[in-house]
Amino acid sequence: MDLLSFSNELEAQADLLPRGALENALKGHASSIRQIHREQVVPMEQAMKFVRARSTLSQSIRLLQRTAKDLPVKVTNVLSSIDEAEYLITHNASRVVKQETDVYMRSLIGYFRQYTDWVKNSLTGEVAQCKPISNLIDSMEIVACSFIVDSVNTFWFGLGGCCVFLVPSIILSVKLAKFYRRMDTEDVFEE
Repeated sequence: MDLLSFSNELEAQADLLPRGALENALKGHASSIRQIHREQVVPMEQAMKFVRARSTLSQSIRLLQRTAKDLPVKVTNVLSSIDEAEYLITHNASRVVKQETDVYMRSLIGYFRQYTDWVKNSLTGEVAQCKPISNLIDSMEIVACSFIVDSVNTFWFGLGGCCVFLVPSIILSVKLAKFYRRMDTEDVFEE
């Protein structure tokens, strides 16, 4: 239990009581509880914090001791790796750089070839697969419309007009033909 909050509640209850011996006794007990808290509880809490810190410190020291056992081996491994890398750099650096440059160059050339192949396939397979037929149709339209039909529009209009008047004129000429034949054979019409 928290002694300070209990002493505060006890003092608050004492203030609610009428003035007298009971109120004074309760206030005295509240102050003695605060004194007990100051003299005994606070030093105990500090000692517990110290014990906890000490146990945490001892656990950290044990963990450090366990990890420090492998530390010389790890340091030796790192130093040997550094020596190997230094030897590699001093003796094989130019050859390694040249090899990696060649590999990078080949990969770039491969990307460029792949792109050009894709462009060729796109042009021949998707874009230009009907181009000759399209060009032929466009050329026929240009020749037919621009050079032939447009230049003889009057001719076509006249031919259409002749076709419209040709059928009635044939009918009329057949009807009139019998009269012409009669005119040649009869004398009545010869004057």
